[in-house]
Formats: sequence, C-alpha cells, structure tokens
Amino acid sequence: GNVGAKKDVRNANKKASVVKALVSLMEGLETLPRLAEYRNVIQGHGESTKNGAKRSSEVKKQASAAASDVTINFARHGKTTKMFDTFTLYLNASVQGIDKYCREIKRNPRKVLTRSAVLHSVPTVLLWALWHGVWDDDGEDNEYDKLSNRTKDTNYIIPNVFKGKDENGKYTEFIKIPKTRESSLMFSMLLERGLRLMNGEEDAFKGVGYTLSTNLPANPLVDNAFASIIQVKTNRDYAGRSIVPQSMADLSPVNQWDINTSKAAISIGKVLSKTPFKNSLLASPKNIDYLIGQSTGILGDVLQNATSMQNSSWQEGALRMLTQPFADKFTANSAKNSQVLTDFYDDYDKIKRQAEDSRFEGGSEFDLKPPISRVESYYYRASADISQIYKWEKDMLAASDISAKEKKEYSKLFRARINELASGVDYKQVMAAAENLTNLTDKRLKELEGSKMWQSMDDDTRAAAKAQVYQAAYGEYVTAGGTQLSSDSETDSAKKLWSACKSSGKEFATYMGTKGIIKASGSQVDVEKVLAMQDKGVKLDTCIDYLAKTAGLHSDKGADGKSIVGMKQGGKMWKVAQVIAQMDISDSEKDLLFKQYSKTSYKQLSKTPWHTGKAAAFKAAEVVKPQNSKNLDWIEVIRSLGNRG
Repeated sequence: GNVGAKKDVRNANKKASVVKALVSLMEGLETLPRLAEYRNVIQGHGESTKNGAKRSSEVKKQASAAASDVTINFARHGKTTKMFDTFTLYLNASVQGIDKYCREIKRNPRKVLTRSAVLHSVPTVLLWALWHGVWDDDGEDNEYDKLSNRTKDTNYIIPNVFKGKDENGKYTEFIKIPKTRESSLMFSMLLERGLRLMNGEEDAFKGVGYTLSTNLPANPLVDNAFASIIQVKTNRDYAGRSIVPQSMADLSPVNQWDINTSKAAISIGKVLSKTPFKNSLLASPKNIDYLIGQSTGILGDVLQNATSMQNSSWQEGALRMLTQPFADKFTANSAKNSQVLTDFYDDYDKIKRQAEDSRFEGGSEFDLKPPISRVESYYYRASADISQIYKWEKDMLAASDISAKEKKEYSKLFRARINELASGVDYKQVMAAAENLTNLTDKRLKELEGSKMWQSMDDDTRAAAKAQVYQAAYGEYVTAGGTQLSSDSETDSAKKLWSACKSSGKEFATYMGTKGIIKASGSQVDVEKVLAMQDKGVKLDTCIDYLAKTAGLHSDKGADGKSIVGMKQGGKMWKVAQVIAQMDISDSEKDLLFKQYSKTSYKQLSKTPWHTGKAAAFKAAEVVKPQNSKNLDWIEVIRSLGNRG
C-alpha cells in the first residue's frame, strides 16, 4: 500500500514538473518576440545590440515601447479604462487588444488583413473539411457538431487521438486551441458559421450575437465585481449558458449537483441547507461552484479539482488538482460542452412562453388544449426523461461499491443518453406538426362557430365547446397519421372522441357543440343519449337536465328484500316520474320524456303525477354548473374579496 502511494506521489510530482516546464516555456515564448523587436529597433537606429554597449536614452525608449507592443501591452491604458479596470476583470486587456489590432490595420491594412486570413481562414476551412470528410466519413452527424457554439466559435477543434474513438467510430473527446479574440471573429467564427449555413444548417448563426458581445471589452456596468452574483440570480454564466441545468431547476437547491460538481460545493450546500438560506440560490452546489470559480481564479480551480466527484482517492485528487485546470482549458467533449442540450432547453423555454400566452389569452378554466399546449406537453415528457437520467446518475455516484473509474464511464453513458434524448426532439419537425394540427383545428373551429348552436351559447359554453373541438381535432390528426404530441392516454382519449363523433353520423359542429353544452352544464351525461333523445323530439337542455338528475337513481328494496319495480313508490320508474314532474316543462314534454325511460313505460303514463295530480315529496339531485372565475368581471372579483371575513 505504501509503495503504491509513494509511486502515485512521484507520478504527481512528475506531472507538476511538466506543468512548471510548460509555464516556463510559455513565458519564454512571450519574451522571445519582445526581445527580437527590441534588438531590431536598436539595430534600425544604427546602434550596437551587444551587452554593455552604450545606447541613447531616446532609442532605448523607442525600443522598449516597440517591444511592449509586439503583443498586448497591459501597461498601456487610458484614464477611464484604468479607473474601471480596478473592479472590472480584464477590461484593459480587452481594450488594448482591440486597440492594437485597429492600429495595425490602420498602419498596414493589406498586410494585417492578409495575415489574419492566412492565420484564421485557412485553418478554419481545412478543419471544416476534415470534420465533414476525413474525420466523419459516414456522412452522419458527428460529435463535433454537438459541441456548443461558443466552444467552436472561440477555439479550433481537433480530435483527441490519444482518447481514440468510441464504439460507433466517433471522436467524442477533443483538443481546443484558443483563437485570438480580435481577428478570429471575422476571419474564423463568421466564416465557419457561413460554412454551416451552406451545409444546410438553418440555425447556423444562432447565438452569434452573444459570441460577438462577449468578445468586446467588458461592460463595467454589468461585468463588474458583482457580475457573478447577478449571473447566479439570472442562471446565466458569462457565456449565456445555464449555470444550473434546467433539468435540475425543479429540485431543491441542495440537490442541484452532478458528476462535474465538487464535493466542497456539495458540502457547503448541505451546511447552508440547515440554515435560513436552505431555499436560496446560494445553497445550490452548482451555484457555489460557479461563484468559487469566478471569484478565486486558480485557487478555486485547485479546490474544485482536489474535491472532484470523479476522484477515487486523495492521490487522484492531488493529480487532478495539478493537471485538470490546464486540461479544462484545452479539452472538450460533446457530453460536457453540448449544444444539443442547450438548444433543447432554449426551444422548450420558447414553447412554454407561447403556451402560457395561449392560456392567458384563452381566459377559460375548461380543458383548452390548443396545439402549442400539446407541443409543451411533448417537450415536458422529454425533459422529464432527461431529469430522470440525472437522478439515476446521482444514485450511481452515491453508490459506495463502484470505483471512480466505473463512475466516469457510467456518467459518460448517462450523458450520451441525455444528448440522444435532447437531439431526438426536432424543434422544426414538432412545430411543423403543430402548424398542421393548428390548420386542422382552425378548420373545425370555423365549422362550430358557423353553426346555429354557437350563436345561442354563452361565453362559458363556447369555451367548453372549443375544448372539445381541440381534443377531437387532435384525435382526427393523429388518426390520420400525424405526429403524436400528447401522452399515450391523452392521445387515446382524443382518438376515441374523434371516432365517436365520426361514427355518430352527426355533423361535427352538432356533436362537439352538444359535448360542450354538456360540459358547461357540469353534468357527465352521455352525448350519445342526448343526441338520441333529440332525434325523438326532446329539447337539448331538457335532455341534459333529465339525464343528469336521473343518472344516479335506483330502486329501493321492498320488505322481501327484492327491488321495487314499476310505478310502485320507491321503484326506479316511480322516482323518474317524480323527477320529470318537478321539471319546468309542459305536460306533453313530460310525456315525451317519460316514454324515453323504457320501451313499455308509455303504458304507465296514466299513473304519473302530472296525470294523477298527486306529486310525492321527492328530492332529485341538483347539478351545479361550474363557475369560470377567469370570465368574472374584475368588479365582481373586487366585491367578493371585499366581502371576506
């Protein structure tokens, strides 16, 4: 055990030495061009560059200034920038970068623009060809295409050949080579976006404005010392990505973590969950990690990697602490840096807003489900499936009998499945289905709204009837082979409604209008019985009233324990007669209703109360019409609130 631990420590020290060597190398690479420029200026003025040689102070000043300006001169600044730079990270650096590039273009536009094209456009086109040819030789979408737009906008991406391909022959691990902020925007980012558009990607320029804005100098009013707090509040990081994934949005803050969350953040979240901050954003491990990373720099990176959920031992934590901050800057993978998941939740947000607007404008408590609400349901089910996978991943990570290596592999499988679910929801295809359903629904609504029945309906009844049309139109759409948008049970219900309407032989408007009137009345009577009674000459409202009040009637038991039959008091026929007698309709209508009870009930007409003039004290069940509070006048609402207590 000790031998293994010592070996791990030696390996960690070796890794640390490699990192130090890389740092020294980068510092040397930064210094060499400055030194070369310094010597060039000295020689250009005819003075010696040898050590100890005398040089005029003016020439040395010019040489020093030129050397500083070879790359970005961080010591150069203006009064305003210097003032704001004290509390706005990298403000002066970004200003000086753009300033230097513009000064170079002004001095020698042809040279600078040509150099930018060669340094950025050539590798961009070459890498594009490789990703959509050599590295993707089966013609299907590759994992590169699933990377986030920002990752591709700001880095050159090459496959990590050291990790190899997955079982499907795809590269899933990548090496990132950062692009320069200033010149790459035009000569690389916009160029690649154009190539994506030419390749048939309709959303090729999605998010391009955000990438451009984040490459401009920081805004002191927004990107200041308090920026990370504001970003946590809005759940958008500096690059516009969700800090807490939307799949975790409905979880308690303390449960918002996954394999990429540090144990330190999870522990802090657990402590805060036992304080008054338990329901605040600060108790979320995802938010805690973000605040640590944004406010502590390299120290935060060290802490987070040392306590990573992916560590199986303190030795692995030590190794990660030294290497991962560097690896994070130069590696990416389609599971962690996924554009697919971002697009899914962006589309879901748009649909939820449209559905909520539709419900708000509808102003009805009846089950109105216009097409956009069904699309929302479609996305909700996919989102629920994704959330379930995150839950399974957490259960797996909490298991003590699984090694860290296995957890990493299982997490990859979970994340791949999440991407698969998200990419399986085609926004354009779903919205096209919604448009087709909308057209059919509008056609059916016109039929209803053009009927005589519609003209006699009040607002509540019209809303109830429209709800039936929405349901039946969806059933018709799916029956004809349209895309299923609602759940299986909801879809089956809609298909049954459409089938019943079609087999009834009645006009669509008549059937759905009748269904709506029944719904608005608050009763649960069978529309088929209502239509059948109407065919016999019974008025619609009378049918509904009669069926609703007699629906729960049954015969009492006699002294012998048997059910009372016929027109004897307590029998079901007798009770039906008492209900009809109490209805506010003519005697001829009562006769018509009583005959509907059974094929032989007409023989008992002479024994009914409206014929004998003897009515018994019998109380029929009352049907309460549902009150639609959304259609109340605001004055009525104020009055009802004022009458409380």
